[in-house]
Amino acid sequence: VRTDSMKVYSFGRNDQQQLGRGEDSPPSVPLPVPLQQLCATSGLVIENIFAGGDSSFATCVHKKDLCRRLKNDETPPSVENMVDTWISGYDSKLLKKIKKEIHETFSSASCMNRSFLSQSKDKHFQTSPDYPGLDFSLAQSVFKKLLKEEVLSTEVQAAVVQLLPALDGNPVGVEGLRVFLVLNELLHVIQKLKKQPNTRLAEEVAAAVQKLSPEILQIIGSWWASLPSAVMIRHVKAWRSALSVVLHIWPVPRRSIRNMLLVLRDMYNACKKKIPEKTFYVEMDQIILQEDLQLWRAASKTKDG
Repeated sequence: VRTDSMKVYSFGRNDQQQLGRGEDSPPSVPLPVPLQQLCATSGLVIENIFAGGDSSFATCVHKKDLCRRLKNDETPPSVENMVDTWISGYDSKLLKKIKKEIHETFSSASCMNRSFLSQSKDKHFQTSPDYPGLDFSLAQSVFKKLLKEEVLSTEVQAAVVQLLPALDGNPVGVEGLRVFLVLNELLHVIQKLKKQPNTRLAEEVAAAVQKLSPEILQIIGSWWASLPSAVMIRHVKAWRSALSVVLHIWPVPRRSIRNMLLVLRDMYNACKKKIPEKTFYVEMDQIILQEDLQLWRAASKTKDG
C-alpha cells in the first residue's frame, strides 16, 4: 500500500521475502518498507507499487515528473460521494447506469473491503487479526442513505447475494475478511428500514460464514470482541431479528435456522463478557421445539438399532 505521503507498507505472505522488510516482522500487520530513504537520496519518489504471488517491486520517478502527472490524475470517488451521486441523479434516464455502478461496487469483494475503512489517523493500516480497521459509522450512514430508495436497495442486495459465493474464505491478508463485518451493518440497516423484512440476504450471509474455516472464524471472533459494545449489540440484534422471522416460515428452513444460530453462538462466545446475555435471547416456537424433539428421538432409535 502506498500512502499519500509516498510511504509504502506491506503485508501478506512472506514465504519468499516478498514483503521486503525481513523475516522477523509479523506478515499480516502492515509495516513500512524501507524504500523512501533510498529514493530520497537520488531525488526520486515512489510512483507505483506491484505485488505478485512471490515477488513485489516499486517504480520510482523524479519528483518533477510525478508532480506533472498528478495534475492530470483524478482521485477515485469515495463510496459516500458515489452514493450521493446515485441519489441525486436518481431518475429513469440514469437508472440503468446507476444500477450498473451499484452492482459493480457491491458485487466486488475488493470494493466492499476498502470502502468503509477507518481513516482517522490511518487506523486502517493497523488492520490485524485483532483489529478490522473499519469505520462502522460510515458504513451505517452510507447504507441508510442508499437503502431508502427501494429500487437501489434491491440492487444492492442482489449484488451482495451474487458476491457471497465468490468470496475467498482464506484470503492472503486478513483485510479480505472485512466484508463479513460490513455485511452485518448492511443487515442491521435493512431491518431498520424495512417494514416487511426479507430474510434471504441474512440466510445467504449466514451460509457463507459457515463455510469459513475455524481459523478464519477465530479471526472474525477476535474482531467482534474488539468492537464497541454498541456496534456489536446492533449486529447481534440484526441476526436475532432475522432468525425470529425465519422461525415463523413454513415449512421450517432448518438449515438456515442452524446457520443463523451458529452465527449467534460465535458472536456470543466472542462477546459474552461485554454484552448482556439477554441480547442473545430468541423466542422459539413450541412447534419447532416439538419437531426437533421428535427428530432427535428418531435419530436416537436409528443409532441404537
